[in-house]
Amino acid sequence: MKHKRYDVEGAVLDIPLQWNERAGKFLEQYPDFEETPVYTPEGFPLRLTCDDACPDAVLPDNIYRECGSCQLFRLHSESLLGVCGHPAHRQTTEEETL
Repeated sequence: MKHKRYDVEGAVLDIPLQWNERAGKFLEQYPDFEETPVYTPEGFPLRLTCDDACPDAVLPDNIYRECGSCQLFRLHSESLLGVCGHPAHRQTTEEETL
């Protein structure tokens, strides 16, 4: 199976590609980050720009409530992937909690 490798702030993902007859090209099949979270080495979660924004999102007025509109979301330039930069969603290590 074809795949495309992304390095998103140190989190490396192999995203499967599936042929889409209607589009006439291979499309990325992103994982469900709610079901299977992926974190950067610094502990920040990966999300898709089109994911629903969380209650902590910093959004301008009258804008779509999606991660890609949040001021703390860091978009990866080559995909729909990005990093949620909100401190409340950061996964801390044992060393940091001591």
